[in-house]
Amino acid sequence: MKQFGDICQFKIPLIRNPLKYTLTYFIKSQNTLIDLGGESEEAKDALKRQLLAADSSLSKIEKVVLTHLHRDHSGLTNYLKENSNATIYTHYVSRNYSIENNDLKELILKEFYMFGENSIIFPKIILHQIQNKSSSRSEAYVSLNDNDYLDSDKRFQVIWTPGHAPEHICIYDNQLKILFSGDHVLPRITPHISLHINEKTNPLKDYIESLEKIKKLDIKLVLPAHESEFKDLEKRVEGIEKHHLSRLEEIKDTVRKGEKTVHQISSELSWKSSPWGFMPFWIKHMAACETYAHLIYLRNRGDIYESIKNGRLYYKI
Repeated sequence: MKQFGDICQFKIPLIRNPLKYTLTYFIKSQNTLIDLGGESEEAKDALKRQLLAADSSLSKIEKVVLTHLHRDHSGLTNYLKENSNATIYTHYVSRNYSIENNDLKELILKEFYMFGENSIIFPKIILHQIQNKSSSRSEAYVSLNDNDYLDSDKRFQVIWTPGHAPEHICIYDNQLKILFSGDHVLPRITPHISLHINEKTNPLKDYIESLEKIKKLDIKLVLPAHESEFKDLEKRVEGIEKHHLSRLEEIKDTVRKGEKTVHQISSELSWKSSPWGFMPFWIKHMAACETYAHLIYLRNRGDIYESIKNGRLYYKI
């Protein structure tokens, strides 16, 4: 367990996830947890054990702040509620983005077709893999707004940073000059910026604007939800922005060759995780959703054109 002033960093294991763990932060002076990790017996044991090592316990937790509602951050919410009187906080827009599994199945099946997926086996895969893809419900959570404070001393400031998720927030400790960045900025990998066909938003635009929002803050240390803590936030933000600019140019180069579906464009892009042909089916779809977010950014900027033919999306310059 690492400690930064009155802040303890816990590692909560993730099961069958290449990220391996979620970094949860315990602010001892506030009896507050930032993010919780995914739901599993291993995660429950790890949280309970590390709280004990920090001279605390589940029952002493007063606040839980979720940077966003993805399962690897919110999975232990019910466990906390069952074992404490903690209040759970999220950004207010989280109420608009909860979706039930049955609705999600229909959405993804339609999305496969619109993106240009031709596989005849995807319905079976969906039934097998969709189980834990929906976000946590948020009706019982207390809403936070941009620039709210978590404490009466106004030490911990809420910064709304949509992009990776519409409700994503960072927390800025203006006393220790620490940014709890959630998934907004990670030291090595770039956060997944994706879009689904039912969402009428522009997440890449939101994300780039959110990066600029935090870029000039007086920050000595960044505490992310994955990988490890790091310094020089401005340099890391510039690296992420450069990555997305490069991806946008690569997509434009691809569609210059002719009109293509989302799936066809995705198959011609370079992917750091693994070549397109070696990706598992579900990972391919996640990649296609990321491509779609970039395509919508370019479409809205007038750089490319979108059309629908026989229910499928096509893009060209």
